[in-house]
Amino acid sequence: MKSIVGQLTKLEFKSIFRNKHNIMWGIGYTVIWIFVYAFAFPAPPQEYKLGYLASYVSFIVLLGGSTAVIPASYRVAIDALPHIYLYRSTNASLYSFIISILVPVFIFGALISTISFIVGYLVFEYSYGIFPAVNLIILLIALIEVTFFYISFGIFMSYILLNLKGIKLLRYIEMIPTVLILGLILGLQIMRSPSLELLYISPFNAIYTAFVISITGTGYSSIMFNNLAIQNIYLLLSPILWAGMLLILSIVFYHIYYLSSAKNEFKLEDLYA
Repeated sequence: MKSIVGQLTKLEFKSIFRNKHNIMWGIGYTVIWIFVYAFAFPAPPQEYKLGYLASYVSFIVLLGGSTAVIPASYRVAIDALPHIYLYRSTNASLYSFIISILVPVFIFGALISTISFIVGYLVFEYSYGIFPAVNLIILLIALIEVTFFYISFGIFMSYILLNLKGIKLLRYIEMIPTVLILGLILGLQIMRSPSLELLYISPFNAIYTAFVISITGTGYSSIMFNNLAIQNIYLLLSPILWAGMLLILSIVFYHIYYLSSAKNEFKLEDLYA
């Protein structure tokens, strides 16, 4: 069993990290956002620099972390569509299949999120000339949560599209979290006055706010968000609950898909057609 898990996991690592689309969308796209925000706009007044730095870095980390959706969703589709593949030519159990997907995808997503935070933090420190301390505990929890949430989101959306026979739409799946981030965070939380309900209920806003707090602290963040009495525990619980719910729904749609006629309608080639 261990040898099968090891071989499949190694294969997934190579598949993910050799995929130019994953790397370009994850690192290249994120770095572009960092330099646009840091140098294309004039620096804010001194009293607002900390808030701007925290907002920009947190927003960028959410965009960078969303790249975990891509390998997670594609991996689900690859296994679900008829083809000759290593998983189908071995006696690999569901356990080994899950481990071989989650471990490489989690490491990839966590790596991109961490790189996004470090690069963004350093670039904005240089651009704004301020050097705020970071709450490493909240930051670490937020990095883990954003990765797990996006993995569960990618798996869930894959089974939704498979059941709806929209396999060709999977190539655009990475745009879904980007649109939601722009709408919920840039549109509602930054451009308008947020409510506690928005921060707690929306996993995107909860993760964003947790990253902001890891840089600014709870007191300054409360001032940024119109003196809201933000409770860190609720921010950190929201993404976990959402990820768990999405994984449960993914199991439901997994069984629906394998019992439906949609299972044999498409082949692997259709994913890249």
